[in-house]
Amino acid sequence: MTGRLVAGSIRAVFFDAVDTLLHICPPAADVYAEAGAKLGYSLGVDIIRARFREAFRQQDAEDARHGWSTSEERECRRWQEIVYFVFQDDNANLFQHLWQHFAQPSAWQVFPEAGEVIAALSKRMPTLGLASNFDRRLHAVAAAFPELANLRIRLISSEIGWRKPSPNFFAEMARQAGCEPAQILYVGDDPANDYDGATAAGLQSLLLKPNHGLRSVRELLMI
Repeated sequence: MTGRLVAGSIRAVFFDAVDTLLHICPPAADVYAEAGAKLGYSLGVDIIRARFREAFRQQDAEDARHGWSTSEERECRRWQEIVYFVFQDDNANLFQHLWQHFAQPSAWQVFPEAGEVIAALSKRMPTLGLASNFDRRLHAVAAAFPELANLRIRLISSEIGWRKPSPNFFAEMARQAGCEPAQILYVGDDPANDYDGATAAGLQSLLLKPNHGLRSVRELLMI
């Protein structure tokens, strides 16, 4: 799943955010369960996890029907629908609590190797960036971690107007990087959104998946 990487041609490296450089801690299902319990819901973590996956699938299908266009309003509505589906209830207070929780840097952690890799690449690459299907909350989260400071460009789907795997998302990446798509390496953990989307748009791409690509972003230092 690493494709035909042409290392010498790379002028910019962009990373996906969630589950590539950052991860939620504790896991989202645990956070949902705890928040729900405070408001009288008694859903187990396994049920929450299964409903979350189904809700996420439904929302992705909705975005695909609209050509992967998005906005800040759409991203907020997307998460409302996910929370409501998980709890089978349109509890606005619960949604607001969860929305604000994941806006806090304390809800996130950077993978241990990320800082080392970004620091090393910053000495070799003219451009490094973060490019994510997220909303404006990511700005405050990413800015709170010194390890991510060398990611000078921050591309967020709600601000671009397109979600991955739309080619428009990757075209904006090339525009802001100031280079051709083939000179950009995109690293992410999602086969469809990250790897397939990037390669279809003409970028070079690496998939962060054990046994199917990179085992760790630290392997980028061997390129």
